[in-house]
Amino acid sequence: PMSKGSSDVLLDEKSCLKTPEISGLTTGCFDPHKDMTFVAASHKDITCWDFRNTKKAGITVKNAHQGRVLDIDFNPNRPYHIVSAGTDMVAQFWDVRKASQPLKCLGGHTHWVCAARFNRFHDQLLLTSGTDTNVNLWSMVSVSSAPVGEHLLDGYDDEEE
Repeated sequence: PMSKGSSDVLLDEKSCLKTPEISGLTTGCFDPHKDMTFVAASHKDITCWDFRNTKKAGITVKNAHQGRVLDIDFNPNRPYHIVSAGTDMVAQFWDVRKASQPLKCLGGHTHWVCAARFNRFHDQLLLTSGTDTNVNLWSMVSVSSAPVGEHLLDGYDDEEE
């Protein structure tokens, strides 16, 4: 019914999502911790779906960004934790279980943030890239699975490198 092997999402007729939240999708990704969970962005909103229950939309973060959400990535080591990037020049960290406000907000770009990616081995390291032609490396221990005080970049805690 569903394929995670490529960037295309394949659904059979029974799994088809027919909700207003799905119009205008800009990005999305599967949860590496739960095969049947998918997070997608539509305009300014982020919605998390559990494909085991296709009758209702999952958790939605309304107006997650002041502009359009352009990218989403799951933390590879912390379930329910994502980062989003948007046209409002920020990357934001979220716990999708309690997403009334972001856990942390990064504002190191001067134009749209087009991509945000966690390091798959050291989740305290995050790369963001933007239309300002900058690629920023962040050490984000406070939103990682690393124990407090463990720094890969000595002397940098939640700082841009």
